[in-house]
Amino acid sequence: MSITFLHTSHTHIQRFNDIVHKIIPDYVVNHIVNETLLEDAIKAGEVNKAGFAEQIKAITADTTDKIICTCSTYGVLCDDYQHVFRIDGPIAELIVTKYKSVGIAYTAVTTRDSSMNLIADTGKRLNQSILIKEIDCSHCWTYFEQGDIEKYESEIALKIRTDYDGEEVIFLSQASMQGAKRSPLIADLNIVSSAEYGVAYLIETLSDRDAE
Repeated sequence: MSITFLHTSHTHIQRFNDIVHKIIPDYVVNHIVNETLLEDAIKAGEVNKAGFAEQIKAITADTTDKIICTCSTYGVLCDDYQHVFRIDGPIAELIVTKYKSVGIAYTAVTTRDSSMNLIADTGKRLNQSILIKEIDCSHCWTYFEQGDIEKYESEIALKIRTDYDGEEVIFLSQASMQGAKRSPLIADLNIVSSAEYGVAYLIETLSDRDAE
C-alpha cells in the first residue's frame, strides 16, 4: 500500500515523515503541498471545493495511492472520495467514545466549523453525548504565517491554559498545533492531536483493507 499526504503547508512534510517513521521506520510516503487551498479558504471564509477537486484529480492521475488530507479545514470534503481520508477522523471517534467533554482548540478560523461539526456529527453517529467547548486560538495564526513556530506553540498553550475549565480532553484540531503539547503550561492536561493517532490508525486500517 502506498500513501500520498496532501498538505497545505510545507512545514508538515518533516512532521509527518517523522510520525510515519516512528511507526514503520523504512516506510516511504509521498507528499503534495498546496498552500493555495488554505489561503483561499482563509480569504473567502469557506473551502475552495473546485480547487480541492482539481488537486485530488491531479494526484489521482499520477498515482493509485491512498490520499490522506492533513488539513482539517478541508477534512469535510474528504468523504466525497473513496480513496481520500481526513487525518482527524480517527481521533474524533476516540474522543467521543472515551470522554464526556472536550475543548476544541484551533488557530485557523476556517478549521473551527469543520472540527466542531466533526466531533458533534461523530457523537451523533456513534450515539454518544459529548459537551463541546470552543478554544479560540486564532490570534496565534499570524505567528505560524511568520514562521515563528516557538511563539505560535507557546501562545496556543497559554490560551488553552487560560480557557481550560475542567474539560476531560483538549483536542488540538490542526496538525500544526501538535508541538504545543510540549509546553509545561499544559503538561497536566489531557491533550490529543490528530496527526500521530490519525497516521497510525489509517496506516493500519488501510493496510488491512489491502490485505483482504
